[in-house]
Amino acid sequence: RELERKLRELQEQLAEVEAGRQNADKEWAQVVDRQQAQMKELREKLRQEEKARLELEDQLLEAQLARSERDAADKRELMQQIENLQRQLRDQQEEADRMLQDKEEQLHNEERRVR
Repeated sequence: RELERKLRELQEQLAEVEAGRQNADKEWAQVVDRQQAQMKELREKLRQEEKARLELEDQLLEAQLARSERDAADKRELMQQIENLQRQLRDQQEEADRMLQDKEEQLHNEERRVR
Protein backbone atom coordinates (compact mmCIF):
# COMPACT_ATOMS: atom_id res chain seq x y z
CA ARG A 1 0.00 0.00 0.00
CA GLU A 2 2.81 2.40 0.84
CA LEU A 3 4.42 1.51 -2.46
CA GLU A 4 1.17 2.22 -4.31
CA ARG A 5 0.94 5.61 -2.64
CA LYS A 6 4.57 6.36 -3.52
CA LEU A 7 3.89 5.18 -7.05
CA ARG A 8 0.87 7.51 -7.34
CA GLU A 9 2.90 10.42 -5.97
CA LEU A 10 5.67 9.72 -8.44
CA GLN A 11 3.11 9.45 -11.25
CA GLU A 12 1.55 12.78 -10.18
CA GLN A 13 4.99 14.39 -10.03
CA LEU A 14 5.77 12.93 -13.43
CA ALA A 15 2.49 14.34 -14.79
CA GLU A 16 3.33 17.77 -13.29
CA VAL A 17 6.83 17.64 -14.76
CA GLU A 18 5.37 16.62 -18.13
CA ALA A 19 2.79 19.44 -17.96
CA GLY A 20 5.57 21.88 -17.01
CA ARG A 21 7.70 20.65 -19.92
CA GLN A 22 4.77 21.07 -22.31
CA ASN A 23 4.17 24.61 -21.01
CA ALA A 24 7.86 25.38 -21.40
CA ASP A 25 7.76 24.00 -24.96
CA LYS A 26 4.73 26.19 -25.75
CA GLU A 27 6.39 29.26 -24.26
CA TRP A 28 9.59 28.53 -26.17
CA ALA A 29 7.61 28.13 -29.40
CA GLN A 30 5.94 31.50 -28.72
CA VAL A 31 9.34 33.11 -28.11
CA VAL A 32 10.66 31.63 -31.35
CA ASP A 33 7.54 32.80 -33.23
CA ARG A 34 7.94 36.35 -31.83
CA GLN A 35 11.62 36.42 -32.76
CA GLN A 36 10.88 35.17 -36.26
CA ALA A 37 8.17 37.84 -36.65
CA GLN A 38 10.62 40.50 -35.43
CA MET A 39 13.27 39.27 -37.84
CA LYS A 40 10.75 39.38 -40.69
CA GLU A 41 9.79 42.96 -39.72
CA LEU A 42 13.45 43.97 -39.50
CA ARG A 43 14.22 42.43 -42.90
CA GLU A 44 11.25 44.29 -44.41
CA LYS A 45 12.31 47.55 -42.77
CA LEU A 46 15.87 47.04 -44.01
CA ARG A 47 14.57 46.31 -47.53
CA GLN A 48 12.46 49.49 -47.47
CA GLU A 49 15.38 51.57 -46.18
CA GLU A 50 17.66 50.14 -48.87
CA LYS A 51 15.02 50.92 -51.50
CA ALA A 52 14.70 54.48 -50.19
CA ARG A 53 18.50 54.86 -50.15
CA LEU A 54 18.73 53.66 -53.75
CA GLU A 55 15.95 56.05 -54.78
CA LEU A 56 17.79 58.94 -53.12
CA GLU A 57 21.03 57.96 -54.85
CA ASP A 58 19.14 57.82 -58.13
CA GLN A 59 17.68 61.29 -57.53
CA LEU A 60 21.12 62.62 -56.63
CA LEU A 61 22.63 61.20 -59.82
CA GLU A 62 19.80 62.66 -61.88
CA ALA A 63 20.31 66.06 -60.24
CA GLN A 64 24.07 65.87 -60.89
CA LEU A 65 23.44 64.93 -64.50
CA ALA A 66 20.96 67.79 -64.93
CA ARG A 67 23.47 70.20 -63.38
CA SER A 68 26.22 68.92 -65.66
CA GLU A 69 23.94 69.36 -68.66
CA ARG A 70 23.05 72.91 -67.54
CA ASP A 71 26.73 73.69 -66.96
CA ALA A 72 27.58 72.38 -70.43
CA ALA A 73 24.76 74.45 -71.97
CA ASP A 74 25.94 77.53 -70.04
CA LYS A 75 29.49 76.92 -71.23
CA ARG A 76 28.32 76.58 -74.86
CA GLU A 77 26.34 79.80 -74.51
CA LEU A 78 29.34 81.63 -73.05
CA MET A 79 31.59 80.33 -75.82
CA GLN A 80 29.05 81.55 -78.39
CA GLN A 81 28.94 84.97 -76.72
CA ILE A 82 32.75 85.14 -76.72
CA GLU A 83 32.85 84.21 -80.41
CA ASN A 84 30.21 86.87 -81.16
CA LEU A 85 32.14 89.51 -79.24
CA GLN A 86 35.38 88.53 -80.99
CA ARG A 87 33.62 88.78 -84.36
CA GLN A 88 32.19 92.20 -83.44
CA LEU A 89 35.61 93.37 -82.28
CA ARG A 90 37.22 92.12 -85.50
CA ASP A 91 34.52 93.85 -87.57
CA GLN A 92 34.96 97.09 -85.64
CA GLN A 93 38.75 96.87 -86.03
CA GLU A 94 38.37 96.33 -89.78
CA GLU A 95 35.93 99.28 -89.99
CA ALA A 96 38.34 101.46 -88.03
CA ASP A 97 41.22 100.40 -90.30
CA ARG A 98 39.13 101.24 -93.41
CA MET A 99 38.15 104.63 -91.97
CA LEU A 100 41.79 105.35 -91.12
CA GLN A 101 42.87 104.30 -94.61
CA ASP A 102 40.13 106.51 -96.13
CA LYS A 103 41.27 109.46 -94.01
CA GLU A 104 44.89 108.86 -95.03
CA GLU A 105 43.87 108.75 -98.70
CA GLN A 106 41.82 111.92 -98.29
CA LEU A 107 44.76 113.60 -96.58
CA HIS A 108 47.13 112.38 -99.28
CA ASN A 109 44.77 113.60 -102.03
CA GLU A 110 44.37 116.93 -100.23
CA GLU A 111 48.16 117.29 -100.08
CA ARG A 112 48.48 116.55 -103.83
CA ARG A 113 45.75 119.05 -104.65
CA VAL A 114 47.38 121.72 -102.54
CA ARG A 115 50.71 121.23 -104.38
